[in-house]
Amino acid sequence: MVKFRLREAFTLIELLMIIIIIAMVSAIVVPSYARYWSKAKFESSVHQIEEMLSEAKDKAVELDTTTTVSFDKQSQTFTVMSILPPAQNDQPSSMSASDQQSSLMSQKNIPTTISLGGDIGVVQFQAGGASPSSNSGVATTSSALHFHGDGSSDGARIVLASSTGNSTNLTIWPANGRLTREE
Repeated sequence: MVKFRLREAFTLIELLMIIIIIAMVSAIVVPSYARYWSKAKFESSVHQIEEMLSEAKDKAVELDTTTTVSFDKQSQTFTVMSILPPAQNDQPSSMSASDQQSSLMSQKNIPTTISLGGDIGVVQFQAGGASPSSNSGVATTSSALHFHGDGSSDGARIVLASSTGNSTNLTIWPANGRLTREE
């Protein structure tokens, strides 16, 4: 009598087919994931800059002072600084506010700094009244944007780009300091 053996393993051809299918799927998925990851990092940096600009405007309105957002092209760094006006105090020093209140006010004057990553950079930072120079034809721009206590600003246009081809334009409108974004 002939005994039939039960098949308990995969053949070499079946294993090769599985390996080929896995290789094909990963050839499709890995580049898509890399593009998704770079886009997510870029969007995160843009969102961080949008939040910084919004907080600068809010701080200017809250403290009724001018808040300055400056950009250093060399280090690709944004810095937010508020200049607090001196306190108007008609009271004698013995009746003035406690040191706790003055330390709270000085905490609001701490500069905030945001550095961009290596593959994300500012292509253009054009703040204030950019106008063509009469003798050179090159636009004159400031590297500082000012938000005022009434909510207005000097106006600015910031173009951000990444090494993977992502880019966006941020516009800060002068009349109301509103931030708009264009892809």
